[in-house]
Amino acid sequence: MPTHILATRNLVTDAVVDQLDNGDLQFQTSGDAEVATCDFAATAFGASVAGVATANAITSDASAVGGVVDHAVFRNSGGTEIVLGITVGTSATEIIISSLTIAPTDQVAVTSLTYECMD
Repeated sequence: MPTHILATRNLVTDAVVDQLDNGDLQFQTSGDAEVATCDFAATAFGASVAGVATANAITSDASAVGGVVDHAVFRNSGGTEIVLGITVGTSATEIIISSLTIAPTDQVAVTSLTYECMD
């Protein structure tokens, strides 16, 4: 498998996260239905360092639709999915949450998030 030099990793990471300004992180069921949606800031992520970009403040979903979370997607400001198939679970996944079952009107918050361009 080829690897990218650091400058290329940063370039690719920034190209992805720059599309997410004013977008969102949507938690979805196995059937791709919305469970909860947390909004990214106008500048969603800081500049990539070592191929990793850290999200700026993410707005909580104060009243979730509810359901059982299977995965998540990153969407741009127009609702177009940019990053698909993000694994979500209570451990050993890309996004870790306290419970996969979200009740209607629950508040869902994201305390920290990074995006990394893999080699």
